Amino acid sequence: MNDFNSRYRNIDDQPSTIRTNASGYGPGYDMGYGDSDMDIMEQENAQKKKQVARASQARGTSRGRKSKRAMLIYSIIIALEIVALVVIWVMYFTYDSKLSKGGSNQAAAESSEGGNSGNINVENENFSLACTKISITTDATGNPVAVVYFTFANKTENPLSMSQVYNPTFKQAGMDLPTATSLAEQPVEISNKDMQVSNGQPIDCAYAVTLQDTTSEISITMHDNYETFSDIGTTVVPIS
Repeated sequence: MNDFNSRYRNIDDQPSTIRTNASGYGPGYDMGYGDSDMDIMEQENAQKKKQVARASQARGTSRGRKSKRAMLIYSIIIALEIVALVVIWVMYFTYDSKLSKGGSNQAAAESSEGGNSGNINVENENFSLACTKISITTDATGNPVAVVYFTFANKTENPLSMSQVYNPTFKQAGMDLPTATSLAEQPVEISNKDMQVSNGQPIDCAYAVTLQDTTSEISITMHDNYETFSDIGTTVVPIS
């Protein structure tokens, strides 16, 4: 009996271990979380929030970098397209200029029969003309004069003269040469340039021009007054 009472008193003497949970649970219910556990959970939640914020910031930074990279690439593409257009434009106009120049040179070569050989040769179904020679003389006042000789033929039945069909112009050192009006001795060929012929009959004609000097070459351009109404040939001939 005494042993029983002694054990009973020992039980009564034990401190109470019953705790009341802060969440509203009744006495005797222990959640198992202490203050230190709650602090750890709050720290973990705070850490997770920081990680989420960092991830969001990183995604924003990544998007910003991608946007800047895309703008840079777009700007480079635009710049390259502009450069390509400029290159194409320059090549086109350079080629067009060369083509036009080449066409002009070819046309001049085709229209100028005889080139720089000292002859102007025209031959078609209606007429023929050739520059045969140049002689140097003087006019009545002693100025130097060049007499340029041609052979002209009119193949048509309609009588025509050289002066009606072909009109030559003369230059020396870039200056137009005037027609010499009075010569010490005038060749008959000068009058023949106004004589009408037909049916292929050839005639020797001549033009006389007053020279700037007796050494510089003469440029002769032949103009068609009958068919094309344009310059059909130019040649340069020496006189010395």
